[in-house]
Amino acid sequence: MPIKNFIYQFSDKIIRILYIFLMTYIAAKALGESGFGEFSLLATTIAIAVGVGTFGYEHTLVKKVSEKANKIEQVQWLVNGVILRLGIAILIGIVGFFIINNIFFYFVFLLVCVLSVLNTYEYYLMSHLRGDVIFFGRTLSYIIAITFLIYIYYTNRNSWVYFVFIIEPAIYGIWCFLHIRMLDKLKTSFVKESIDFKKLKELFMNGFPFMLSSLAIILYMRMDVYFIDYFMGKEAVGQYSLAVRFAEAVNFLPIVIANSVFPWLVNHRSSANYRKFFDGLFLASLIVFIPTSFAGMFAIKVLFGNEYNASIYIFVILLFQIIPVFIGVGRAKVLVIENLQRYIPFFVFSGVVLNALLNITLIPLYGIKGAAIATIISQFSTTFIIPLFIQKLRKISVIMLRSVFTCGFFLIFSIFQKSDANEN
Repeated sequence: MPIKNFIYQFSDKIIRILYIFLMTYIAAKALGESGFGEFSLLATTIAIAVGVGTFGYEHTLVKKVSEKANKIEQVQWLVNGVILRLGIAILIGIVGFFIINNIFFYFVFLLVCVLSVLNTYEYYLMSHLRGDVIFFGRTLSYIIAITFLIYIYYTNRNSWVYFVFIIEPAIYGIWCFLHIRMLDKLKTSFVKESIDFKKLKELFMNGFPFMLSSLAIILYMRMDVYFIDYFMGKEAVGQYSLAVRFAEAVNFLPIVIANSVFPWLVNHRSSANYRKFFDGLFLASLIVFIPTSFAGMFAIKVLFGNEYNASIYIFVILLFQIIPVFIGVGRAKVLVIENLQRYIPFFVFSGVVLNALLNITLIPLYGIKGAAIATIISQFSTTFIIPLFIQKLRKISVIMLRSVFTCGFFLIFSIFQKSDANEN
C-alpha cells in the first residue's frame, strides 16, 4: 500500500474513534442508563445489518474493479454491485421488521440499511487507491454528525440523538457518489444495459462466504448485549456498552502493525520471524494495556460520573482481550502466508458457540461481569487453545503461546544481540 494511502486510512481510524467517543458521551448523558441501553442495542443491530449488507465487497468488488482496465467494465461491476446491495438491504429491512418492535427504531434501522447502499461507491474509490477522497468524505460526515450531536446536547432534544445513525452514512455515501459522478465524470445509472445477471450471480456467490464470516464475527463480538438485555434489562446494557466502547478503542492498532509488517513477513517467512512477529505484537499489547487501563478508568469516572461506576469494573475485565486480539490479528496474517486461511471461519464460528454458552451460564450467576468474563474466556480459547487441536495449525499455535509465556523475550534478545554485533 502506498504510504500516502496508508496515512489517510490510519488518520481515518483515529478520527472515527474520537467521533465514537463523543457520540457515546452525548448519548449516555442525554438518554440515561436505560435510554443508552436502548441506543446501544439499536447500534448493535445496525452494525450487524450493515456488516452483513457489505457482502464482502471490500474483497470481491474491489478485486473485480481493479482487474478491469476499461472504465465501462468497471462501471458495470459497480452498478451491479449497487443493485445487489440494494436487494440485500431490502431483505434485511424485511427481517428487521419482525425483530424490532419499536416503530421509530425500525424506521431508523430501515433508513440506515438503504443509505448504506450508497457506500458501495466507496469500493470503486478503494480500487483506485483514492484514500484521500475516502478520508475527506468520512471526516466531513464525522464533523457534520458531531455538530448535530453537540446541537441536540445543548438544546435538550434528546430523542434526536438516534438520527446520528442516519446522518453519517447519508453524508458519506452522497460524498462518494458525487465524487465519482462529478470529478471522475462517470455517468453511472441503473439502465437496462448495465444490469448483468451473470455479474450479479458472480458477486453473490463470491460474497456469500464473506457475508457469513462477517455475520459470525459481529455476533461473536456483539451477542453479549442481547443476552444482557434478556437477563438484566436496558440499564445493564448501557453500563456494559460503555465499557465495551472504551475497551475496544485500541483494537485498530494490531491491524496497523500487522499490515505494516506483512509485506516483509511474506518475503522472509520462517518460524523464527513468526516468533519475532508474535513477540512484537505481545509486547505492543502490554505497552498499550497499562496506559489504556488508567486512561479508561479516569475517563469513565470523570466524564460519565457515578451513574456509570459499574462500567469501570467491566472495562478492566474486558481490557484483557487486548492480548488475544493483538495476537489473533497476527495469526490471521501468518495463516494467509501459509495458505491456511480456510481455518479462520472455524475459529469464528467456534467462538460464537462458546461465547453464547458462556453468556447463558455466567450472566445469571455474575450479571454483566459474567458477560465480560465470557468474552475474555472465549477470546483466549479461540486464539490459543482451540487451534492446538488442529494438526496443521499446531506449530503456529505453539509459536504464539511461546511468545506469551516468555513475554516477548525472544524479540528483545535478538534486538540486543543485533545491537551488540553492530557495536563490535
